[in-house]
Amino acid sequence: SDRAQRAPLLGREDPAETQHHDRRWRGVLGLVGAAAACALCSRWALGGPPEGGRARSVDAEVVSFAGDSEHCSGHPGYGAQEARSWTLPASSRSACYETYHGSYNGKDMPPGDRNWCWVGLKRLGCHARLGYRLSWREMNGIAHQSGGLNPPEPFFPLEDPQVCDAQPYGATRAWSDYEKSTARAWFQENVHVVVLNLPMNRARWTYMNARLKELEIDATRVDGVDMRWESALADAMAEGLIPKDFDLEVAKVEAWKSGLGGILGRVGCASAHFRGQKNALKSGKPLAVVFEDDVWPERDFVMRVWQLVREELPCDWEAVSLSSKCPFGKCVSKHLTRVQPDGNEPKVSCRGGVNYGFQGMMYRTSKLEAMQKKWQKVVFNAEHPQCLDVDVAFASMSDEVAYYAVPFVQNPGFLSEIVSTSSRQTVDGGNPASTSCSAHAGCKGMIGECCPTAVGVQLGCCGEKLQTCGSIESGVDFVVESAWGYSVDHITSPDQCCHLCQKQTKCNAWTWVKNAGAGGQCWLKGGQVVSKIKKEGVVSGLSSVVTEDNTARLVQASLKEAHKQLLNALSKMSMMEITGVMQEGPLPGTSAHSKSEVASRHASSCPQVLTNMEYRLESANAWAVHTDHVHNPDACCAMCNKEEACVSWTFVKDAKLGGSLPTQCWLKGGNVTGVARKEGIIAGLRA
Repeated sequence: SDRAQRAPLLGREDPAETQHHDRRWRGVLGLVGAAAACALCSRWALGGPPEGGRARSVDAEVVSFAGDSEHCSGHPGYGAQEARSWTLPASSRSACYETYHGSYNGKDMPPGDRNWCWVGLKRLGCHARLGYRLSWREMNGIAHQSGGLNPPEPFFPLEDPQVCDAQPYGATRAWSDYEKSTARAWFQENVHVVVLNLPMNRARWTYMNARLKELEIDATRVDGVDMRWESALADAMAEGLIPKDFDLEVAKVEAWKSGLGGILGRVGCASAHFRGQKNALKSGKPLAVVFEDDVWPERDFVMRVWQLVREELPCDWEAVSLSSKCPFGKCVSKHLTRVQPDGNEPKVSCRGGVNYGFQGMMYRTSKLEAMQKKWQKVVFNAEHPQCLDVDVAFASMSDEVAYYAVPFVQNPGFLSEIVSTSSRQTVDGGNPASTSCSAHAGCKGMIGECCPTAVGVQLGCCGEKLQTCGSIESGVDFVVESAWGYSVDHITSPDQCCHLCQKQTKCNAWTWVKNAGAGGQCWLKGGQVVSKIKKEGVVSGLSSVVTEDNTARLVQASLKEAHKQLLNALSKMSMMEITGVMQEGPLPGTSAHSKSEVASRHASSCPQVLTNMEYRLESANAWAVHTDHVHNPDACCAMCNKEEACVSWTFVKDAKLGGSLPTQCWLKGGNVTGVARKEGIIAGLRA
């Protein structure tokens, strides 16, 4: 038909040409909720609780939330959501069954158990392009162009798509200073943040935490659950993460029958989310955000959450996915869908294939405990292993839970995914070929962690012991004094950039650029870091590890290197050159400097003396003290040598103190990373 040709499957609505949801109707609903609250309060005041003696009915609970202006918008909500399906004539369903069955999981199902037209649309339109921010209208067109059948009856995976199913709805808005400060105060008071992180991927926590600190978000790291450990299942059951009647061996058999393959990663992922939720319950805060460790929250994440909760989230909400792929349900506001069960798929498979993504989940903690009990029963059903995908299982419960979601199409939205190896898939595909191999001493108890796996992959041994990069900073670009360096495209995560730097002997620092137009870009840099520039969308670090245990060792190494450079420079210079004037540039003795850069007129006890230059230290919070009215640089040097914590000293000729001796001596601790031009000072390292 003409309609089908213009808009196959999804109809003709164009989000760019259609008005938003009627805000006045939402206002009316808010008044209705308030009126209901007054009527209910009056009834209780005159005649006690509702009939039957129940202190709180479901309606009363929604009304009570409606008065909670800090944690919802005032809208009462959308009530129970029944499973919705695509109504098609038998001829269309039969044609799609003949076309698609046998190509996907569930191929043994009879024609009536799945809507195979819907299976084709999902797989060709959405699943094949999960990383692309596309609306259902666009995905439908792609599916049709890829050879998908085109039944004449339209279907809307998201009802009212003009309200939220388009990229522009995720655009960054201009926040006032007042909004920013108010949002940050609200977030800190109301939201507990958890990051799920496997011990084998500890480096990811380093990068994730750096980004969160940049955004002024305090987070708690929670260990993921690695089911390759021999005691992992028993430990998870004892902790209450997995029901004690769950039969993992039965689930494995059923998974192989249905074509899922390994499931240890799925079991561990679900268990980790339940552990993160339990941590949130202990926080005492009304809301919680649970992140997986491979996400990148946008720079205005805090403001977005504040706005979403107070202006859009209905008061019946219990959980929100902050980035949902292949969304199924109904657009209810500019940034939200109300998730619905997908009636096109059988309930025994948890209606899988839509509402993917648990990288960022927000919960109402008062609802978590009861919700988790229902959820665990659905996830850990050994006879239905498709439900082990925790996001799929939760979406199938959306007729029982008030579940909302932000469509992934919105760009940039609340967060984006760092493309890296999936921890879940690593574990799923890493079932050991045998459990009798000789493991590294630090990996005792790990099944096959140090052995070739069934799929021929050599897994890393005890990932938390592997060398990681140091001085990780998000939103900061490291500037170095060396001309050596180059970039590598298609580097999708900071940890990959770090590893590239560690493999290159000349590399001392690196910067990963998230949105470089090349799928992520890694800059490898030589020489010492001389300055740091704030820059959105980048992560930087050093190739070496900086921890509390080895900071002292790195400081000593830095001092030895400075001594080496100094002696090398002095050996090539005449006495006149040695007493010459310092020129601007990086550390003395490097190729970028002239020989007159080293001044030693005050070198009786501290030979690494620079004039009109200052040593830069790695940590902004490093130890430092100062003393006023110090007579000369020699005295400042001597003070540094007497102070155990002192690594470098700086003598300021005129500190604006007044009088005949306006000088000042600064003693500093920390790791020396470079030098910077600064007039009117003399600086040196401890002897």
